[in-house]
Amino acid sequence: MQEGAGDLAISRQGSQVIAKNNLFQINFDLSKGTWNYIDKTGYNVIRDAYTKIILQDGTVLTTLDPGSSEFITNPTTEDESGVYQPITFSHQPEGHGLQTHLYLKCYPKKPYVVLTVGVKNTHEKPISLEQISTIDVSPHNGNTKGGVYLGGAPSGYHTFLDMNTPTASGLKEIHDGFRINEDASTTSCYNGVLYDTESNRSLVFGFLSFQKWWSAVQMGYDGGTQRGKEENHGVNHWALYHKCENHICRQGEEVYAEPVYLNFAHQGWEAYNDYAEMVRHRVTPKSLNRVFSGWCSQDSEEGPVNAAQISEQIEQITKNQLADPSIPGGFEYLQIGKGWEASIGSYQADVEKFPNGMKAVADQIHANGLKAGIRFTPFCVAVNSKLLQTHPEYFLQERDKKKPASIVLPEDGREVALLDVSQPEAQAHIRENTRKLIDEWGYDLVKADLLAYAIGPLTELNNFVAHDASLTAVELYRLGAQLLNQIIDENEKVVVLAACNTCRGPSIGDFVLNETSSGYSGYIGEGAWESPQGLGPIANAHAAHLPMYGNAWTNEFGTLTINEPLPLNEALISITLAGMSGGVVTCGDDFTTLKPERAELLAKIFPLIGDSAIPVDLYENKIPQIWNLPVTSVYESYNIVGIFNWTDIKADVDFSLESLGLNRSRYYLVHDFWNREFLGNVRERVTLFDIPSRSVKLLCLRAEQNVPQLLATDIHLTQGAVDVLSAGWDKRSQSFLVVCKPPRRSKGTLFIHVPQGYAPAAIACYGADYRFRWDRQIYEIEFNSSTALVQFSVQFAKTSG
Repeated sequence: MQEGAGDLAISRQGSQVIAKNNLFQINFDLSKGTWNYIDKTGYNVIRDAYTKIILQDGTVLTTLDPGSSEFITNPTTEDESGVYQPITFSHQPEGHGLQTHLYLKCYPKKPYVVLTVGVKNTHEKPISLEQISTIDVSPHNGNTKGGVYLGGAPSGYHTFLDMNTPTASGLKEIHDGFRINEDASTTSCYNGVLYDTESNRSLVFGFLSFQKWWSAVQMGYDGGTQRGKEENHGVNHWALYHKCENHICRQGEEVYAEPVYLNFAHQGWEAYNDYAEMVRHRVTPKSLNRVFSGWCSQDSEEGPVNAAQISEQIEQITKNQLADPSIPGGFEYLQIGKGWEASIGSYQADVEKFPNGMKAVADQIHANGLKAGIRFTPFCVAVNSKLLQTHPEYFLQERDKKKPASIVLPEDGREVALLDVSQPEAQAHIRENTRKLIDEWGYDLVKADLLAYAIGPLTELNNFVAHDASLTAVELYRLGAQLLNQIIDENEKVVVLAACNTCRGPSIGDFVLNETSSGYSGYIGEGAWESPQGLGPIANAHAAHLPMYGNAWTNEFGTLTINEPLPLNEALISITLAGMSGGVVTCGDDFTTLKPERAELLAKIFPLIGDSAIPVDLYENKIPQIWNLPVTSVYESYNIVGIFNWTDIKADVDFSLESLGLNRSRYYLVHDFWNREFLGNVRERVTLFDIPSRSVKLLCLRAEQNVPQLLATDIHLTQGAVDVLSAGWDKRSQSFLVVCKPPRRSKGTLFIHVPQGYAPAAIACYGADYRFRWDRQIYEIEFNSSTALVQFSVQFAKTSG
């Protein structure tokens, strides 16, 4: 039997059901209750996958169990991703009134499949569901089952899993004995990548919606249970599952898991980007139409935040050419971080720090041309708070002890109680106080710190009881986020709703600005190099979530501290990462002591460009080394490439031009931005030797021309996209013409490449004092602009031909 849907063919051969297009093939074995995912070359990637259901009483049911199985195909239909063929595989285990349906969406012209599991109760009595595993390849009942095979030895695999805990996210190396969520613990996870550094194959997977169920991924490799050489092994512990919180499934009811995305046909970045786009179509996320910069203060090792400090910073910011909000590219927001409240969740200013209250602070910020932002904790209070003592009914309760539940925040050890966002009076309390931040105090940006809920109900699933007992932990979390959105939407004032310490999947669609990479929202650069707050882990976490930026939210990279005593090399890494992040960037340095030379370096990333650099080696290295930012200006296209050495020794780096999307047969000019150095021309590959430890090179690659051309500038990180309005060769006058618009009318240098056969003959300038220098191939023009626009005309004479 064979059916077709465009380029998709479905056939049955005995107990085997085969769905195949020109990119992949799925084989479902009705006799075993397992399925395989095979690539276009015939390589078996996912082997012997099955579905598993766990009931509250501990009963484990799988599609491996004896019973009846069948498959059904329905007419082709269409969703937001295009035309697809629905296929259903059903299994009824013997002696149990529970039926499992695996629903597949196979797209004839797409490289991915979408799977959803439905669990139907055919028994007369209700069934209590503890867990649904949509996909599982792990050993069952002591028997080795299947695995994920990418072609090489698993010890060469890397994995990224989008874990709920900030320090758990990022790339990890697989090794014998590797385990994540082995005991189906409460570290939630919504998507991930498994990458083979030997074969360069990758499998991208993730849940496509986040409406009801707490989701997680289990992964591990046990080489001792597999036969033969390691290169023939696979990752033999892998499951995508939901905790169902003992959901009651009544007679005739079918409970559905969240849909799962699988893509092996594309390279990792492309497949992950497809996943992010599918999420965007399903969830309708929010994002800003542009990014902004600013300054942020909070309690830190340097001291507490207070009104006097903020007044001093405002004065310095408005005087500083880097930050002056009246100048294009200057700071737009001044944000008050953690530490302003008398106690957490009180919405009352600490009178010792802010004797005139927080409205006075916002008024002062506005009076100096800045917008005001404030961080708050909407869903928790200190355990000794008056609100908790007066209204314990406002709070989530412990399941067994029937009293308000509490947790300890890992960032500072404070014990807090959690407001119940399903309780009407608690909702009113949250609404009233959030409105106070906006309406009474006048803040333009409110940043909700959701750590308490992310590690409370979303971690200790069964330890909390809500007023609305029908809500799952994810529904409770989303209800809180939606409450904040309602408050913002009801306000006539334009207010930015930002968030930090979120559970990322369930937060999509609720926050326009999300800080995902800087741990528990400390300052970037203040942590030790090796610490979770160090620059390497920050880069790792930032890179891991790149496909979600723009698709799911606007990224807030974090708050930088780049002043001494931070070593200059680490400051340059921090500045470069921030400038290439494409996200919102704030500064946390004390402007009264910020060294002018450090401020000058930081200024080179402002105004922010809003485009993210993409790591070429995203899943190859634990922390990506090579970050590529294609730039398209009105006069040309070129590439900015960040090369990072994260090690403590000198390093060599080699990469192909093709990996940057460039033509391998052309020659390209290479300029080092931070060292102001021309590195020569390259073809096919770029090789750099002896890059110092803990350092960065910021390269500009432009296709080489046979006439004088712009090589780079030292004004802005993009080296021509922000600071140069036009640049080009005028054949008639044999002149190179440039129009610059330096941000903040700053001084700068233009680097012009002069090919063999040309020599500079004359120069004319309007709008700046300047001087020039010619050293072999490079003609440098240093200038101090006196007007908004600076124009240069450099005439050349031919020395040959």
